[in-house]
Amino acid sequence: MSDVRAGYKRTEVGVIPEEWEALPLGSLFFIKAAGDLDKLAFGAERTDLYPHPIFANALTNAGLYGFSRSANYAAPALTITARGDVGKAFFRGEPFSAIGRLLVLEPIDSIDARYAASCVNELVKFSLESTGVPQLTAPQVGRYSIPVPTVPEQQDIAQALEDADALITALEALIAKKRDIKQGAMQELLTGQRRLPGFLGGWTPAKVSSHSTVQVGFPFQSAFFSKEENGVRLIRNRDLKSDEDTVFYTGDYSKDFLVEAGQLLISMDGEFTLAIWKNVTSLLNQRVARLTPRTSDLGFMSYALAGVLGEIELATGSTTVKHLSHKDILAIEIDTPTLDEQRAIAAVLSEMDAEIAALEKKLVKARALKQGMMQVLLTGEVRLV
Repeated sequence: MSDVRAGYKRTEVGVIPEEWEALPLGSLFFIKAAGDLDKLAFGAERTDLYPHPIFANALTNAGLYGFSRSANYAAPALTITARGDVGKAFFRGEPFSAIGRLLVLEPIDSIDARYAASCVNELVKFSLESTGVPQLTAPQVGRYSIPVPTVPEQQDIAQALEDADALITALEALIAKKRDIKQGAMQELLTGQRRLPGFLGGWTPAKVSSHSTVQVGFPFQSAFFSKEENGVRLIRNRDLKSDEDTVFYTGDYSKDFLVEAGQLLISMDGEFTLAIWKNVTSLLNQRVARLTPRTSDLGFMSYALAGVLGEIELATGSTTVKHLSHKDILAIEIDTPTLDEQRAIAAVLSEMDAEIAALEKKLVKARALKQGMMQVLLTGEVRLV
């Protein structure tokens, strides 16, 4: 008994609608290897003299390398990275040149290059024959097949995915703008250059030791570390940046080193990350410090210290691993307003953070939505016609 539903068929590219075809890329595109850079026709920026983009075998900035006086390839087309990070397809919507180990695919007939680029990225899994640096050749790529509906359906699918990309791009740009606005607000509010309504008077320079307590974590024995959740979670430097690779401690410990959610922590090695702990009750490991304000606001201190720690990190020599000591943290000096103004500043910046976090959640959902769309549209599981 067939497990393929009515109106669909099983092919080398999987189950697709009966009216679709599974065709090799070599029958849909002329596939060529890129050439060498013409240095005499090269410009680092787009100008009237150098209007055409040059793409190289890279992922950053979609492979853009520079600009050329003339274009070697017409649009529409797509390129596929062929060395190192191989198999990434980019749609090219304007005349261009290509250099290095990049493959250029020019449509032969009845194929939308935007649709094909999505198929390559989502459905094609290239099998690499070389044991050294991963490489692809034009004949190799030409042997791989993709599902091919009618051109109008290809165009509908490509447009739907482009619309999803436009939403993602808009959210990314808005988040970047909001982060810049927040950064500017921090620079003004945390230095007193801009005052919130109702606050006057001077600020007082004060060392951390004068208004906060700093505790450094304990050197817990690695013999009691466990990847299984059968102890108390341990907070290491890396845990202030990521929840991956968590470790639990199964030995004895003092409750003095227990950290609750909402407490301010500082990593003392490498990048001097500062974070308000948002996870479960955990143990403070060595080279992580807990800062507890006595006469200052926790939120204000987290924002003010983040800027100072960034300056200290930049000022530290880059040839060695960077370290902070207990004494270093206590000696940090911050200009501080009254407690009420500290709280008001922290509230403004916290609201900005909340807005950015909400946008970041929308971005995650938008990316997941596009991924889901690709999975069902490129296989014909969901039809737009």
